Amino acid sequence: LISVVFLTYCSVIPPQFKPSFQSTESLIGSWRGTDVDGETANLIFFADGSIIFVFEDIRIGDSNVGSPYEVTYKVNSNTIPWELDIYAKENGIDMGVLRGLIEMIDDRTIRIGFDTTSEKGFGEPRPVDFSSLNAASIVILKKIN
Repeated sequence: LISVVFLTYCSVIPPQFKPSFQSTESLIGSWRGTDVDGETANLIFFADGSIIFVFEDIRIGDSNVGSPYEVTYKVNSNTIPWELDIYAKENGIDMGVLRGLIEMIDDRTIRIGFDTTSEKGFGEPRPVDFSSLNAASIVILKKIN
């Protein structure tokens, strides 16, 4: 019984000792990853909840280059893995929500997964966990700034 109490006590990490990558604030910045098809993309998370996707020369969600898309995100860090919702509008018209998962592997690496069974992806249910997704639905990204 003493060992069970000790292990339980040791498994609870006081908030002041949690690593910095456990905070959603550590998402802020630029991330780069390559999918299973070899396509490289950058994601730029902003503190105001906006996000920009960069694929080659295409910048989705960047109003500075005339993108017709407004893209925002919300993270629920009360779940394991975290829930990531991407909201998109095209020319002010709501496109829906892309529901996914996000996991901070360390302070410079994240794993993101979405159910990509439909062509559009918006409106699909959130995956239960990463093991329920195929490899093409998951990408590992490294922080670049």
